[in-house]
Amino acid sequence: MKRMLLMLSIITCVVFSACSDNSVANGTGSNAGETELAIITVKNDGAPVAARVRLWNIEKDSLSLALEGVAGKNGEFEVARKELEKRIVQVQGDSLAGMQYLASAQDQVEIKIAKTVNAVGRVSENGKPVANAVVRVFDKSVKTDEEGNFVVENVPQGALFAYVKTNEKNMAAVVTGDSPSAIELTKEPFILVENFDDWSGRRTLLGKMFGQGWWFVSTDSLAGGNSKALNNLWEDDIIVSGDEAFNGSSFHEKFDIDSTFEYPYASAGFALGDDYHEDDLPSFYDLRGMSGISFVAKGSGSVFVQLTCKNLNGEQVYYDSKKVKLTYEWARITIAVSEFDSEDESFTLQHVNSINFVTTEDSEIYLDNIGIEGISVADWPRLGHVF
Repeated sequence: MKRMLLMLSIITCVVFSACSDNSVANGTGSNAGETELAIITVKNDGAPVAARVRLWNIEKDSLSLALEGVAGKNGEFEVARKELEKRIVQVQGDSLAGMQYLASAQDQVEIKIAKTVNAVGRVSENGKPVANAVVRVFDKSVKTDEEGNFVVENVPQGALFAYVKTNEKNMAAVVTGDSPSAIELTKEPFILVENFDDWSGRRTLLGKMFGQGWWFVSTDSLAGGNSKALNNLWEDDIIVSGDEAFNGSSFHEKFDIDSTFEYPYASAGFALGDDYHEDDLPSFYDLRGMSGISFVAKGSGSVFVQLTCKNLNGEQVYYDSKKVKLTYEWARITIAVSEFDSEDESFTLQHVNSINFVTTEDSEIYLDNIGIEGISVADWPRLGHVF
């Protein structure tokens, strides 16, 4: 299959980050005068507020507390700059809370706090509810009821890191404090990248947790063709709900393809991290441990998955899967790594920037529950890098 150049226009967003040893400490420690310092500022509606500050390490089976302290009335918490890399910052005030994953050390980090919410959801396995599973968010733990439902009270709004433990499994997942979360226990590691249940910002669920992850729609019009996406990315009809959706909300796009153009295409996709051409924050992810990409879909026409990467020679390349014919019945589709076109001798999944759903014919595409199989979300921070 011929490569098609997708000129992606992705909004860039700044992500802050953090790193350190595993000892629980208070502030900068005894050697504060010898270290480069950073300031975490806590604000509510633009005004500084006092709050408890905790820094968490992301481990395979749980979050571990690395450092804690208190931001005073000026909202400032001073900490050794080296502590701020690949960590989650949690701040807690009176009925207010906030959190942010920090991908790299910064001199200044501002954390916004807002009214706490309850993280609610359901844990299942093979479609059946899992009772008595322990769901942990930060230091709060609850058990699921007989229907697999859980409620973790008074947590920050937005995407949150959670762990689900049963007698047989201990699985990391991303949940939200804004809408119900469905956690499906799987035999192999799995990352739910996108479920479209809170898509107001047009960022993936994974991107809301770790930063960036912007969606985009692209067509051959960038190269002189006349193919069109009929639903605008920022319009409400690109998301469907109710009976039309798979579960909660689902993505919906119609593509009108210019068959007279030499290389016609249209696509919808998302960056795994930052923009392809950015190098300040992780823009590429090492997916060599991935066994496949899965999603549920329905519609008409056909679609294939395309990975935007750099190969072993550092060149921008596109790896395409085989086409999947769509029908108007929801179907779970898994694209194994072996199914991608890898004729290039410099093929590698070490530097993957984006995942695209591409069509070359008139198509109507519904998407939901997009995931990466074979990798745990707990490993995601260490896989991100710049090229």
